[in-house]
Amino acid sequence: MNKTITTIKYLSVFSFILLFSNTSFSADNPNLILVNASAQISVQPNQAIINYTVWTENTSSKVAQSENARISQSLSKILKTKLKLKDKDIKSTSYHVNTQYEYVNRKRKNKGLRVTHQHSLTLANLKHAGPALDLLSSNEPTSSSGIEVGGVSFNHSSPES
Repeated sequence: MNKTITTIKYLSVFSFILLFSNTSFSADNPNLILVNASAQISVQPNQAIINYTVWTENTSSKVAQSENARISQSLSKILKTKLKLKDKDIKSTSYHVNTQYEYVNRKRKNKGLRVTHQHSLTLANLKHAGPALDLLSSNEPTSSSGIEVGGVSFNHSSPES
C-alpha cells in the first residue's frame, strides 16, 4: 500500500512538472522527453551594505599604518555611536601597504607608502544609509589621508526567505 502511495506521489510531481514547464519531445529519440522550468521571486531589501576605504600615505610605514588605524578606529566609534551599531556591523575586508612612486625625468622615485584599509558596513535599518554616507563623506581628505566610499548595495538578510 505504501509503495502505491509513493508511486502516485512521484507521478503527481512528474505530471505537475510536465504541465507547468516548457516540455518538448525529441524528434531524434521518441523516448526522450526534454523539460525546462524556471522560477523567480523578488523581495524587498532589508539591509544596506556600504563599502568604504580609509587610506593614508607617508614615507614611514609605521606612521602610515598608525595614522590609518587611528582614523579607522575613530570613524568606527562615530558610526557606532551615531547610528547605534554593534561591532559585528563593521567588518574589515582587506588591508594593503603599497609603495607609491612618482616619475621625474623618466626616472622612478620612491614617494612613500600608501596604506588602504577597506571596511564593510552592514546596516539593518535602511533609514541609516543616508546618515552613514553623510558621516563617511564629511571627513575632508588631506594630502596624506582620506576616506573613499566604494559603493552601496541593498540586500535581504536571509536570502532563503
